[in-house]
Amino acid sequence: MIVGGLLAGALALGLVLTSSTPGHAASKPSYCAASLAVDHYTGRSGVAVHALLDRVLTVAPVEVVSFVKTMRAAPVHSARYAAANVGWSRYNTNHCCTCIGGTSAPHVILTPIR
Repeated sequence: MIVGGLLAGALALGLVLTSSTPGHAASKPSYCAASLAVDHYTGRSGVAVHALLDRVLTVAPVEVVSFVKTMRAAPVHSARYAAANVGWSRYNTNHCCTCIGGTSAPHVILTPIR
């Protein structure tokens, strides 16, 4: 309901609401989508986790590539994997995607109607 009220208020003021989140291309997964696939995986297969991490590596920001590569090279239940996962998770929560543990408040850009 808050979003509906925000939209109505913006329209009354002559503003257009747009999201600051870029669209997702169907051909290439977004970093958020690839990361969430790893986070939401509930199986126990290291092979499956490594396949999901391969997808993350294709779209990962430079800041997390070393963490993801370490996780990809290590056994899933190893201390090395766990340590790299802490760094990767910290980046995702504090610096990256609001869909991965970050704030749930929508990012809104107000643009005047011309």
